[in-house]
Parts: sequence; structure tokens; C-alpha cells
Amino acid sequence: MMTWKRAAGGFALFIAVALPGSRVTRAAGVAQANGQASEPANKLLTGKMIYVAPMPDNLDQWITQSLTAWQRYKVTANPEGVDIVFRAVIPDEDTRLKLRRGVPQPARQRKGPPTPSVKVLDWVTGAILWQADIVDKKVKEGAPAPPPGAHVQILARGLSTDRLGAKVARAFREYVESLGKGVTR
Repeated sequence: MMTWKRAAGGFALFIAVALPGSRVTRAAGVAQANGQASEPANKLLTGKMIYVAPMPDNLDQWITQSLTAWQRYKVTANPEGVDIVFRAVIPDEDTRLKLRRGVPQPARQRKGPPTPSVKVLDWVTGAILWQADIVDKKVKEGAPAPPPGAHVQILARGLSTDRLGAKVARAFREYVESLGKGVTR
């Protein structure tokens, strides 16, 4: 670490040397002199721009509206150069077969559209930063809300698209705010 000090009649350069076992930290928290690298900052805390990709049933519009009202991120319509990407992933449904008189026949398929999962990705690396699985179950009366986490389940039976979008955005917001407080799960 180098610092400039005012000496008699001019400036002098002082260099501090880190000895093994000593801990020298910088204001930016870049590295420690004892050979251990500090933890990288979470992209959800450092990111500024977010892109919400198109989703089924216009769910993206409701998530965008909730994120815009939160004002933590700048929501943009251009996916290039953003920090974070919200994306819905619709699982492929396998055709189930049932044997009828020894002949495979297609089994009854589940009613309604498949339930997506919403993933928040780092645009640069593609790493999953947060994920919400939307489950087609009804919320039980008096059940406690699940704690915020990097992977949550959202019970969505009977919810309209606007309420579902608000619920997804609220779960994401709670997780990001818990990261800011240093409480992670």
C-alpha cells in the first residue's frame, strides 16, 4: 500500500509492506494480502439494469411493473448489455404412455398450460442468481410465508396473472433485501 505524506518542504512516498499472516484490506475490498481472495459481490446487489424477457400470459408485464415501482433497478426493453435477466422457463412435458391391452397408448395429459419457473440470470456468465418455481397448488390458510432464499416455490393455484407477477416480484425483492442485510439462506 502506498501513501503520500507531506514531509518538511515536500512530499515523501511511504510504502507499507504486508508480511505473511498480516491482514491488509483495501477500501474497495478487492483482496487480502495473506493470499485469500475476498468474496465477490453478488450481482443482485451490484447490478443496475435488468431485462425481463417475454413470458406466457403477459406475466412479464406485471413483473416489470412491480420492479419499476421498486426503483432498485432500471428496467429496460433491450436485452443487450444489462446486468440481470428475468426469464421464464417452461418445462417440456413428456408424453406419458399407458399400456392398454398390451399396446402403449398416450395417457391423460395434465389440464391447463405447464407451470413455468422464473429464473434470474447473470447476463454475462449465465449463472442462476435466483429461481422461483411456480407450483400449481393452493395456499393453505394460516400457513407461514416461506423465508427468502435463492430458490423458492410460489403456490399459484387460483391466482390471476397480475397477482402472480406481484408475488414473484415480491419474493425476488425480499431475497435481494435480505442479501443487502447480510442474511442469506
